[in-house]
Amino acid sequence: MQTGKTDLKTPNKICWMGVRGLGWHRLRHAIEAEVLLGTPPSIIVVHLGGNDLVNHFVWQIRNIMDREFRYIRTAFPTCLLIWVYILPRRLWSRADNVKAVDNKCKRINRLGRKLVLASGHGMCFLATFSKRTDSLGLTAFI
Repeated sequence: MQTGKTDLKTPNKICWMGVRGLGWHRLRHAIEAEVLLGTPPSIIVVHLGGNDLVNHFVWQIRNIMDREFRYIRTAFPTCLLIWVYILPRRLWSRADNVKAVDNKCKRINRLGRKLVLASGHGMCFLATFSKRTDSLGLTAFI
């Protein structure tokens, strides 16, 4: 959904492109479809990968992430690339071993941080939730 208005006290136009169930294999298509007739984004926030943890090995996800981050950096060299950590879950859909998927999640988060920061113009965020106050906090890693 494109608002076409300035938002979040930034001079940039914000285009929210949330796609439920999106996996790494569909990221490039989703970005290309969104910017095909528009202007290139100045910021890309990537909060992706949780849906791939159960179905793919870490090395497969790593290869896709590496390829897609290189694509983003080549296609949009001046955009700020932001990685938002995959949040842990109490249950991973279709997972037999929740602990194994949690370990995968940690490895993919470290890899996402490494790839985004190595891209030259990126930053990372970790979202935390407080059950007592029902609040969301974001911690930036630059």
